[in-house]
Amino acid sequence: MNAPTWASHVSSLEVMRGEALRAVDPRRLVASALAYEGGILTAGERRFVLARGGTLAVVALGKAASGMGAAAADILQGAHTRGLIVAQQAPGNLPQRFEFVRGGHPLSNEGSLEAGRRIALLARNLSAADILLALISGGGSALVEVLRPPLALDDLREVQEVVLHSGADIRAFNLVRAGLSQIKRGGLARMAEPAQTIGLILSDIVANPLADVASGPTVDQPASAAEARALLTRLSLWEKMPAAVRSVLEEDPPAREPVRPPPHNLLVGSSATAAEAALEAARRMGFDGDIVSLAVEGEAARAGRQIAALLIEARDLARQSARPRALIFAGETTVTLRGHGRGGRNQECALGAALALAGVEGVALMSLATDGVDGNSEAAGAIVTGETVARAQAQGVRIDDALQANDSHAALHALGACMHIGPTGTNVNDLMVGLVYP
Repeated sequence: MNAPTWASHVSSLEVMRGEALRAVDPRRLVASALAYEGGILTAGERRFVLARGGTLAVVALGKAASGMGAAAADILQGAHTRGLIVAQQAPGNLPQRFEFVRGGHPLSNEGSLEAGRRIALLARNLSAADILLALISGGGSALVEVLRPPLALDDLREVQEVVLHSGADIRAFNLVRAGLSQIKRGGLARMAEPAQTIGLILSDIVANPLADVASGPTVDQPASAAEARALLTRLSLWEKMPAAVRSVLEEDPPAREPVRPPPHNLLVGSSATAAEAALEAARRMGFDGDIVSLAVEGEAARAGRQIAALLIEARDLARQSARPRALIFAGETTVTLRGHGRGGRNQECALGAALALAGVEGVALMSLATDGVDGNSEAAGAIVTGETVARAQAQGVRIDDALQANDSHAALHALGACMHIGPTGTNVNDLMVGLVYP
């Protein structure tokens, strides 16, 4: 096999992107994890008996809800099933006996509260003869909410805006939200008692802590108001919280018994799934390659510079072997908002890398939001090389200014470096792929 050349680096990255996204297609992942026959529901290696006359209730929430819900509906055709899908966009074909609610993301909206009301009603009407199948993916924290009294939507949105602008990571954000919620951190499973709850979870969180994916509605790990208070205080955000929020977080709710029967939660896919598929694609094309890290975190532009440094170091190995190398990373960086531009963490990561790669030949980096939407832009991310800075200078694009204004999209769009693929219907961590040529 002839080794790929620099001239084809963009098409090589596109192939790897396509294979990574196919690997985390929600229909495929649910179909591989779920089966139903003769009243027996199989989730992974566990089997559950649906009692005669029992209902199999399906709740799908998050950015991958439509695909996960459609796959479950196909598999469960022989069962007495009813379901609800909560997402930002309506499914192309809503399955029979399913309803749809449009929630808000990244800020919750009235649809998010309506989704919470309808899910709570469905769950609380279940009996010991029934099963609740929850299909969980990232984005569900904002899309569905049942607030602790006396909180209102305006309180929640104010919290979301303050924490989003602070640059806090997603785990910190979810800890705060869970302290305000009746449905997060096992709340949904508690509502469904005494029915059996099963959660199929597509993770968008580094290291896959299931309690943090969509804030863990089926994971029985109650939130601690004390932890939320401590976190907000550490971030100097406590005094910025609405009075009603501070009141709710000033004491933990009463201790509760564990959920019975215990929920069964199964991880069906994550950034590792996407990264491994990208690596396999790279090797098929003739690259040597490695998955370097699945835990990239920190400020996005700084992470981009760190990845670029590793790519520059990898040139020695590529030159020794006379073969190109693919280095694969995944994770979730953060962006501290200072300006009012457009972009997202993947585009800021790409710009940070571009600055570090300036003048370096034979190195390219793709930074990709696997849901297809990076931040508040229509791009999914960007591809940069050692030539990006020189092109920016020639066109009068000031990369440092773009980063300072959080306007990464304008800079990368002017350079033709953005990727536009539209919403993918899936959601795992961001994927960064570096190609190094000898």
